[in-house]
Amino acid sequence: MTSDDLPIGRRVARWRVRRSMTQQMLADRLRRSKSWVDKVERGVRALDRYSVIQELAHVLRVDPEVLLGQPRSTPAGTPDGVDDIRTALARRKGQTGRRKR
Repeated sequence: MTSDDLPIGRRVARWRVRRSMTQQMLADRLRRSKSWVDKVERGVRALDRYSVIQELAHVLRVDPEVLLGQPRSTPAGTPDGVDDIRTALARRKGQTGRRKR
């Protein structure tokens, strides 16, 4: 079973663990109960609203498509992560110009 074949709750649990978060930490950041997070991860409670999936994705710092098990759309010819690196470098360049001497 690949990660794309997993139920959404299992993907949420995997990303939560990857982010070194407990169920309680995730629940606090979502303003939900630990029980709610536990039920989502076990598949007892369905994630049937995209707005909730977006909120979970935001807290876990992943695209909603990752939680949904859909392939991430990337621009043709651009390797994963290149745009993020460009953005970070642009921010860094902007910060270095602001230093007072």
